[in-house]
Amino acid sequence: MVEKYLNDFHERLKGIVESDYVRQVYQNETFTARYFDDKGGYMEMAKVRMYIPPGAVNIPRQLVYMNLISDDPHVASNISSVVDVGPSGTKFNKMITLSYPHCAVNESEWNFTTLMFDDCNWKNVDSNKRVDTFVRNGRVIIKSLTI
Repeated sequence: MVEKYLNDFHERLKGIVESDYVRQVYQNETFTARYFDDKGGYMEMAKVRMYIPPGAVNIPRQLVYMNLISDDPHVASNISSVVDVGPSGTKFNKMITLSYPHCAVNESEWNFTTLMFDDCNWKNVDSNKRVDTFVRNGRVIIKSLTI
């Protein structure tokens, strides 16, 4: 589905000057995409938020998308959204922030594990030295140099 949405987005961009791509957003109920430049910016969909700080993008324009996956059969128990962020392997000069709500009551009593699908396997984000994960005020917050 991601490929179809990205194709739709690029169809909408036809006839628009490339320097204006950063002003365009493609969004539906489960998917959003936009281009970022060196000024950074925000993206939000279904209470899932991404912040890319100024200076994080080192090319003229970087495409970023978020795809909300309602139920993933590979994850045993979800207390939060499953979010596909891409394009996979995209690198940034500064930490970007992805945050999303969770439904755990008394979050201090929970042991949270954030998983990342990488190289065809689910991996624990906490074991990744390039990623910081926090849980605060009903939200999971991930800071990373790559997606």
